[in-house]
Amino acid sequence: MQAVIDGYPSQSLTKTDTAFDGTFDVSQLPPGIHTLSLDADGSQSPFANLHFLRSRPLYVLMTTDRDSSDSRDSVLRLHEMLQIEHPGLKITHFFGPYTFTDPGVSPVRRATLAD
Repeated sequence: MQAVIDGYPSQSLTKTDTAFDGTFDVSQLPPGIHTLSLDADGSQSPFANLHFLRSRPLYVLMTTDRDSSDSRDSVLRLHEMLQIEHPGLKITHFFGPYTFTDPGVSPVRRATLAD
């Protein structure tokens, strides 16, 4: 069986016990409606046309307001877990200068917070 997306070169699908299998790289397709056509080997016309939507990327912005000079360790662990569970997520931390000016925050703690 052959599969074609939007008339690009066809790709052979692999027959399994219960279905046909294949992987397509759609990263270069523009956002919009596209057509996946299926045809039997040697056929000149598809027996199925399936439409799918390629959406635009979804961007997520996460902010944390650090309104104190020293964030609790439990909050830091939550940030670490978010990064571990979503390694592709890019996180930028902004925090106030009072972390570095508060005499109640030790130099070691400042380094931990900055790290």
